[in-house]
Amino acid sequence: MTNASLPSHMTGLPRQWCWPHELAALALAIGMGAAALAVMVGAAYMMRALQIRLTPNPNAPLPIAALPPEPELDLDSFVHGRAIFSTVCAMCHGPDGRGIRGLGRDLTHSLFVCDQRDSALASFIRKGRTANDPLNLTKVEMPPRGGRPDMTDENVSQVVTYLRGLQDPRRVPAAAATTPNPVVLVPPPPSQDDLAKALAAAGGDAELAEYIANGSRLFASSCTSCHGRDAKGMPNLGKDLTVSTFIAERDDDQMLEFLKRGRDPNDPLNTSKVAMPPKGGNPALSEDDLLDIVAFLRSIHARGPAAAK
Repeated sequence: MTNASLPSHMTGLPRQWCWPHELAALALAIGMGAAALAVMVGAAYMMRALQIRLTPNPNAPLPIAALPPEPELDLDSFVHGRAIFSTVCAMCHGPDGRGIRGLGRDLTHSLFVCDQRDSALASFIRKGRTANDPLNLTKVEMPPRGGRPDMTDENVSQVVTYLRGLQDPRRVPAAAATTPNPVVLVPPPPSQDDLAKALAAAGGDAELAEYIANGSRLFASSCTSCHGRDAKGMPNLGKDLTVSTFIAERDDDQMLEFLKRGRDPNDPLNTSKVAMPPKGGNPALSEDDLLDIVAFLRSIHARGPAAAK
């Protein structure tokens, strides 16, 4: 039987007509497969990034738990680092170093911390990390030295020692559990220049000037890591307090209660969606201390049109 006698649907087409279409179909199949693979890889990357950024996992094994322990840490350096961490770093990374969602990363499981040599990690803390750094998944700035310019290089090294203990508790000296935290990074008393500026801001009222000067030093030690040393705010973090209508519209008692309570990230007025911890993360602040901070904020609050809350 010849091709001419076969039904039309059984007749083969010329080979030179078929192969371009076969190649096109093959290319389409390969393209669709590559696209599907890219979507899966992208989804996996995004899930990993979100896990690192948003979901600290306290039950996950520590990165170096399976490795032989390194030598025991120096007790004095560890307890000093612990005290500095609780004063400076805990407001973003949490009191146990396990991170605060959308703010500070979990340092106990951080591969970045684990991979850095002590000197490199200390250099990183001194330098900080900008909000637009590609490795900054929270997009919240980490200020140099945690926003505390009074933190010395020795203090930074002590924090590194404490971080090593957080990542590998086997290295923590046994005596650390019963050794109280030393007093560290105490803000200096107001200078004569500070007192003169406070007196001018207080309109000559010496008592109010004392409150303003003390509030200035307490603000510098407790609030600058989020709101900046000039209280003008930091990107994606603390608001500009010099033009805040929130402050202007509330009396001192209302501001006191607000500072004591803090602000949840789900608060409708929290436009940065970053938690403000009670007392700015410094539980040692008394009510009088908080009122002095309010007095300082009132003294620097800009006159005229104010920005949004």
